[in-house]
Amino acid sequence: MFGRKVSFIKVIGKGGFGTVYLAEVEDNNRFRQRIAIKLLHDKYQEISQAVARHQDEARLLGLLNHDNIVKVYDLGKLNGQPAVFMEYVEGVTLSQLLKQQPLPAKIVFEIGADCASALNSAFSSVHPKTNQPLCVIHRDIKPSNILLSKSGVVKILDFGIARANFDRESRTQTNQL
Repeated sequence: MFGRKVSFIKVIGKGGFGTVYLAEVEDNNRFRQRIAIKLLHDKYQEISQAVARHQDEARLLGLLNHDNIVKVYDLGKLNGQPAVFMEYVEGVTLSQLLKQQPLPAKIVFEIGADCASALNSAFSSVHPKTNQPLCVIHRDIKPSNILLSKSGVVKILDFGIARANFDRESRTQTNQL
């Protein structure tokens, strides 16, 4: 899907296993789109289990469809590096916002309700091929994994350590991604 010209704009996030960049992709028809691209850190690229977990997170997010969960468009490689191509949401994390100002109770409840709706949807989702429940448990909900867009939309990020019932590339005793 993203076998096109990719221009990196800036780093928008860093985690234990990867870095997320804001990028612009352009196809042969000069159609341009801004997306987020998560690249696995160099030190993990030769570790098959880390690569598999990176891919599993993207595959799981590809199965979920909720307005408050970040969307994944594609999974592949970019310049030989494992890459996840995701929706870019312009905004701030809840942790960044909380450092700036206290939030009114009404806003806190609305954010909580949106997160609860997304997490319930993830848990209740069924695999489109097997019709089996995914039973997704995020396991890392915290203010830095909740993004608020400029228009006020809440997005849950980082399903890297989620538990779920689906075929994984990485298999561990705890059923983690």
